[in-house]
Amino acid sequence: MNVLIVDDNKDNLVLLSSMLESLGLSVQEASNGIDALNLAQATPPDIIISDILMPKMDGFTLCRVMKCIDNLQDVPFVFYTATYLEKEDEELGLALGACCYIHKPLEPVLFIQRIKEIIDKYYEGAINRSNKQIQPQTRIDVLYQERISQKLDKKISDVVNLREKEVLILSTVRDGIFVLDIDGKHTIVNQAAADMLGYTIDEMIGKNSHEMWHHTHPDGTTFHESDCPIYKTMKKQSSALQVETLFWRKDGSSFTVDCSSNPLVENGELNGVVVVFRDISERKRAETALQESEARFRKLFEYTDAIAVQGYDKNHRVIYWNRASENLFGYSCDYAMGKQIDELIIPDEICDKVNSDIAVWIKGGQSIPSSERVLKKEDGSDVTVFSNCVLLENQYNEPEMYCIDIDLTELKEAQEELKKQEDIVIAQSRQAAMGEMVAMIAHQWRQPLTVVSMAVNNLKIDMELGNKVTNEMIDEMSDRVFDQVNHLSKTIDDFSDFLKPDKKKESVNVCDVMERAMRMTGNSLKNNNIDVDITMKSKKNVNIYPSELLQAFLNIINNAKDAVKHSESNNPRIAIEINEVDGFVVTTICDNGGGISNDTMQLLGQPYVSTKNKNGTGLGIYMSKTIIEKHLKGTLSWKNVGDGACFTVALRL
Repeated sequence: MNVLIVDDNKDNLVLLSSMLESLGLSVQEASNGIDALNLAQATPPDIIISDILMPKMDGFTLCRVMKCIDNLQDVPFVFYTATYLEKEDEELGLALGACCYIHKPLEPVLFIQRIKEIIDKYYEGAINRSNKQIQPQTRIDVLYQERISQKLDKKISDVVNLREKEVLILSTVRDGIFVLDIDGKHTIVNQAAADMLGYTIDEMIGKNSHEMWHHTHPDGTTFHESDCPIYKTMKKQSSALQVETLFWRKDGSSFTVDCSSNPLVENGELNGVVVVFRDISERKRAETALQESEARFRKLFEYTDAIAVQGYDKNHRVIYWNRASENLFGYSCDYAMGKQIDELIIPDEICDKVNSDIAVWIKGGQSIPSSERVLKKEDGSDVTVFSNCVLLENQYNEPEMYCIDIDLTELKEAQEELKKQEDIVIAQSRQAAMGEMVAMIAHQWRQPLTVVSMAVNNLKIDMELGNKVTNEMIDEMSDRVFDQVNHLSKTIDDFSDFLKPDKKKESVNVCDVMERAMRMTGNSLKNNNIDVDITMKSKKNVNIYPSELLQAFLNIINNAKDAVKHSESNNPRIAIEINEVDGFVVTTICDNGGGISNDTMQLLGQPYVSTKNKNGTGLGIYMSKTIIEKHLKGTLSWKNVGDGACFTVALRL
């Protein structure tokens, strides 16, 4: 059985053909009514399945013509349409002589079922083989004209609405849009394009595009139309093209655009080209400024001698190595490029950890913190640097690590020298305190020596007078002498420990250090009629240099003693408290010696700034601050409280 299918849509023809051939039918295809009529006259089909809306001849006209041809008027005619779906359309189709009217789209299974029913009825004779027009010709003409007129009106309305939407869209789009015909003349120009070029739309319509805005190269030479990429797209029907180029305004100025051109093809024929462009002048200026800035920074990093910068790819290979890196590590840039980081500057003992840390960071894990590091040079020697690394992405979205290293060699040497100088000053400060220490020793020893002298002298007098000297008397005198000798020995130990430099830190109780300080200063404070109130509540030990803390305590206590002596206070007093507060052992030493002047308060802690009016060296508080903050890693602060000053020492537990 031979079936003729008619449809202007190639995809529909392929689908219909495959469905019908699956039923074992022979299929002929036509894309419009005229071609279908010619095929049918040459080889009359058994059934015709036709679309309605087609070029050259529509389906309604095809059906009318075939029903007027003797050898074709009995062929069953089926309408299969997606456009003419109203009841009046179906009435017209059946009135023209069609045996069936099917709406698109229809599921393939249902479509095949309908066609089978038609074929079965055809063979059974249920379909009238002389299926001519069932309405009078005049009535059919009226119906046809009504349906075609309505469809045309709707199409015109749809086209007008579409055109209005296109105009609205084109007027609101910020990109410039042209449609050019095959001669390069403007047929459509949106408002954005006209504004960017300085023309009105009317000035541009019908004018040659290349001559208006694409006529000159950036260097001022003529840009021939034959070399224009838009021309090539249009004349050679090349694929869509996107370029950066220069457009010229009506006033003679130019601007850079990002331009794309697409061939406009209808029914296989090239009708022109669609050009879409965007002014990228600001972007280009920003890119140029960014490139210049990048070049300046690159030059800065490349030629600075103080900051070594290296870059590494995701495989830890060197991709950047500036001059400072050459000087710091000893490897030339040419040698370093492409080498693994652990081949160059990472000490052997930490290679595995460094590579592991970098790998974890690249995968999105823990970053490598900025810190002081010991790296190695080409000659195998160590170099201490402060290193800061950052992770960036290249243009391929691949991770790259950049490290900035600052050589700390000179700083370390300066710190060592400063430490030596501080140690010397501390030692000198101790030596300078010897005079006062001798006076303290004299005070400390005077009373015990007096007791010993009196005991011996009393024994001698008793013997000279012939008084009986009993064993009990000798034992009592011996105990008293031994007590005083032990006291003297303890005093010697305290002063000896003070003068002896600490070799290593010890775990000690701050209260014990304060007791030593009080044993050394107690008599001096007593002789100056200064009352001392001591409250010591700390029980935990701290890891410190005890002799250095003792020196700081002595400096502060002696400062407090001098302040109280010169204040002429009626009740001279020093209050000392030691407590544990928030993980610190906090020692406060307060006096009622009148406080510190505002001018001195601002400068106190600097060398040669003294709380004393004339006789101070200005080193006591400075050395105490240096000892506590640099050597003992604590803090020393001071403030005026009430009628005196308070000094606070805080040491972490």
